[in-house]
Amino acid sequence: MKKIRWITGILPAVCFFLLLIMGRGTITVYGAQSDSIQHVVDQADILTSQEEQAIGNRIEEMSEKWKQDFVVVTTYDAEGKDSEEYADDYYDDHGYQENGILYLVDLDNSNVWISTSGSMIRFLTDSRIDRVIDAGYSQLKSQNYGEGFLAMLDQTDTYMEAGIPDNQYTYDVETGKVSRHYGLTAGEIIVALLVGLVCGGIFFGIINARYKMKTGTYTYPFREKGKIQLIRRDDIFVNQTVTRRRIERDPPSGGGGRSSVHTSGSGRSHGGGGRSLISFRMKIDKRL
Repeated sequence: MKKIRWITGILPAVCFFLLLIMGRGTITVYGAQSDSIQHVVDQADILTSQEEQAIGNRIEEMSEKWKQDFVVVTTYDAEGKDSEEYADDYYDDHGYQENGILYLVDLDNSNVWISTSGSMIRFLTDSRIDRVIDAGYSQLKSQNYGEGFLAMLDQTDTYMEAGIPDNQYTYDVETGKVSRHYGLTAGEIIVALLVGLVCGGIFFGIINARYKMKTGTYTYPFREKGKIQLIRRDDIFVNQTVTRRRIERDPPSGGGGRSSVHTSGSGRSHGGGGRSLISFRMKIDKRL
């Protein structure tokens, strides 16, 4: 009987806690980074060996810290694609894990572009991507490419430290589908656990007070106290009326926690954004 009472007391607390987590929380398991693939790919040959080493070290540090892939790519030939397509396809086709980000300097289309994948879409909303580009934009326009990439990596690390915004949601620009993110902070988990334990203790105390009796000495007289009454009821279907209305929905605004997503050529979902670097493309043309 004591075992039954203990289970009766603790079970509501456990159930309350689990229901709270299932109602709001999400648990994400991040994969480990592979050491056999390149994370600094200077196809345009615009980085010095020292800059490549510094960027590689920073990427290694952040990858170990966040268990995400961070990739820096430069190119003079986008293979007939725009910057978004090139960045998405490069990430998808070169063995990087589901969760990660690619920073592209595309000298063919004269753009700096960021492509996000997996959980990185949640961390870097549209407005955060703009600020990451802001961090390195002046350096990139001045052809200080190494400093520009490092500044964007540092800004990304800052946003990773801040965590996914409370109001974050993804908006599929092709289908209009919205997916909102819900998460529990450490404080919320502790509060939920304490509330669950208190509720469970109160429940246990009430049950224990009502049913104080010796084990095996009481049998409920169900024959004398039990009653049953059957009532017959017939429902007759007459007709039905169905009214249909189309509800027009406007897409969510682009500010705050919105992460705009699209589908790449490989069928994977990507977020991202970019900006023109046409001013330094003109400088390059003068040298040719």
